[in-house]
Amino acid sequence: MSDTDATLNSIFSIEVANLPPIIAAAMESTNASSELKEAILKHGKDFDWGTVFGAIVEKVHELFDMNLSEIMMTGWNKYGLLAECVDEEKCSPGESVLVALAEHSFTSKHEPSIEVLVNEKSTAKLPFTITLTLNLKGAELMVQDKKIREIRLGEVGGEGSIKCGEIDIATQEFDSRQIPGTILLDPGLEIPTIDKPRQHT
Repeated sequence: MSDTDATLNSIFSIEVANLPPIIAAAMESTNASSELKEAILKHGKDFDWGTVFGAIVEKVHELFDMNLSEIMMTGWNKYGLLAECVDEEKCSPGESVLVALAEHSFTSKHEPSIEVLVNEKSTAKLPFTITLTLNLKGAELMVQDKKIREIRLGEVGGEGSIKCGEIDIATQEFDSRQIPGTILLDPGLEIPTIDKPRQHT
């Protein structure tokens, strides 16, 4: 649970009204549009293309509800920025430790997809690529037993893009802004252990 709505939409958003022509072009580029229309025709006149397309646009907009804590964990883990948080010499079992991260940047890539079902049968899949380069300043983590229990993001800025196939849906640069509140994580996000290189003698 969380006491702040910290989602991708907090820093990177797009108006729903701007999505239909972009999504239509993306669907044409991936052949999803023709596949869907063909499947709908097979099931008679009860299926309305406009309704189906509207539902797809709504699902695309929901991609921006991606949880910021998951995005941050992907980046932190990729670059090993949380290695000291699982060091038992610094963080004793059962002890809660506040970890202040130095100002840093990372790039995070995510590949969600939207699967379209007609009569509970998979008809088409729309692949998306979300790429983010984030700059963080003043981030703090509450760590206990190798798990992050709380996140305070501090200031977040950077740039991002979202594509469907080869079609750009949105590209934005966002100025650094304070993300208020604390993200409370229960039972917590586990920090993976990174194997230390062996020393040869």
